[in-house]
Amino acid sequence: MLRSMTGFGKCTIMINGKNFSAELRSLNSKFLDLNLKIPALLREREIDLRSLLSEKLIRGKAELVIELQSGEKALYSINRNAFKKYYSELESLADDMNIPAGNLLDIVMRIPDVLTASGEQLSSKEYAALEKAIDKTVAMLDDFRIKEGNELQREMIKRIARIQKISSEIKKTEGTRKAQIRERLRQKLNELRPVNSDEMRLEQELIFYAERLDITEELVRLESHCSYFLEVIADKEISKGKKLSFITQEIGREINTLGAKANDAPLQKLVVEMKEELEKIKEQVNNVL
Repeated sequence: MLRSMTGFGKCTIMINGKNFSAELRSLNSKFLDLNLKIPALLREREIDLRSLLSEKLIRGKAELVIELQSGEKALYSINRNAFKKYYSELESLADDMNIPAGNLLDIVMRIPDVLTASGEQLSSKEYAALEKAIDKTVAMLDDFRIKEGNELQREMIKRIARIQKISSEIKKTEGTRKAQIRERLRQKLNELRPVNSDEMRLEQELIFYAERLDITEELVRLESHCSYFLEVIADKEISKGKKLSFITQEIGREINTLGAKANDAPLQKLVVEMKEELEKIKEQVNNVL
């Protein structure tokens, strides 16, 4: 089962008169990129929150927004030492630069740590309740990821099957293609070779050149990579986007080699069709967890 890196979850909870809402979004990214927007009373818990999300999200660009609406108006206190320090520094800076100081009171009061809410602390019991709500939000996001992943899985399996079908068509025509190439070479040699040429040497060169255009090994490896791709998709491992990406690179390498060796218009057309399917698979793999 695949999981997409795209997801969304939202949950609200009331804890001792404090109404919390947690909203979690995630998009695709090569690594885990967490952005937290949390109220001041949760700042000391930021490391815990990051650890919780890192364990569960694994990969993706994720943003957790926690908002607090308190049932009672919070009481605020002024950090007098911080106020004096900031006010003095701003006033001195204004004098040094010979600019109007303006209303420094309003400016200083907007500086973090000058005005703080009193009694706004979360106990261990309250945080445990909030953590359960965040777990629920993550579970909702994971359900979203699974649903999106199922769609990606169906599409990729269909496209891999298309590549395998084209590969089978190429196998069926490979004998004919090699015979046609050999005959074209023979005709060209007959046109160009001198009268007293070494027939055996020409035949050896003809066989050598024809072998260089042989694509049997590429077709075998291509089938092996496609089968492995399907095995990884069916695996129970949660995060497998990177592994699938590596396999698509190997599939692309074999398809490119087929195109380079084709020397045949119908085969080139089939190679282009496989490349089209593979490009769509690569786009989808980029969003797999």
